[in-house]
Amino acid sequence: MFKSRLNILMAERNINKLTDLQNAMEKKGYKISYPTLHRIFHGNKLDKMNLESVVKLINFFNCTFEELFDIR
Repeated sequence: MFKSRLNILMAERNINKLTDLQNAMEKKGYKISYPTLHRIFHGNKLDKMNLESVVKLINFFNCTFEELFDIR
């Protein structure tokens, strides 16, 4: 079971909105749709995450999988 920590990573970097995150990621070449970011942020259907989106988030935040998700 996974729990998203995206809100924590965003707060640590003073990113307040998902649209701000999406724009910042696109500037660095990491394109992720808003619905995907929303789903990960809110922890919806994390068992069906796209691995490519997860890798983009990990690269953007320069973090590990365990920093992006709590593993229970």
